[in-house]
Amino acid sequence: MRPHARGLLWALLWALPVLTADQAIKGLVARTLSAGESPVLVPGVLRLTYTENPAAAFGLFGHLPPALFISLIFVVVGVFVLLVWPFMSIRAGVMSAALVLGGAAGNLVDRLTRHFVIDYLQFPFKLTLGDRTLMWPVFNLADVCVVVGIGLLVLLIFRVERQSAPAPANPPGGDPS
Repeated sequence: MRPHARGLLWALLWALPVLTADQAIKGLVARTLSAGESPVLVPGVLRLTYTENPAAAFGLFGHLPPALFISLIFVVVGVFVLLVWPFMSIRAGVMSAALVLGGAAGNLVDRLTRHFVIDYLQFPFKLTLGDRTLMWPVFNLADVCVVVGIGLLVLLIFRVERQSAPAPANPPGGDPS
């Protein structure tokens, strides 16, 4: 089997614990809290806020029909796989793919079974802009995994870009040191 294909298989295997942990925590939250309930975990820093999110990240795309919304998820995951594919022969690429695929699968399972995503983590930070107060959105483990996985991919891409950039030329007659 080719290294990139083997890397993708490893990513899918490692995505399973991400998916399992995500679904287990969401199930626990749904069983123990009522929608809107928000106990403090770390005062001033972190709350456990049970919400049912019918939209996507930051409340976007909630107005789309379910079939179109799910199609959009598959397109985004497909683009991600194309971007991460060159890195599937190294551990960091496999972990990036595992985190994103496991997190995306966790939220997709919610969409298909509940028609909303259970979110539960909230930083109680507020930003007041004029007469509007913005709060940090409530999120979940799947969201964290997707963000960390994409961040890892961005670092890999920048590392490759930096390594492939031409070395700066020394000025004629100049000291290279």
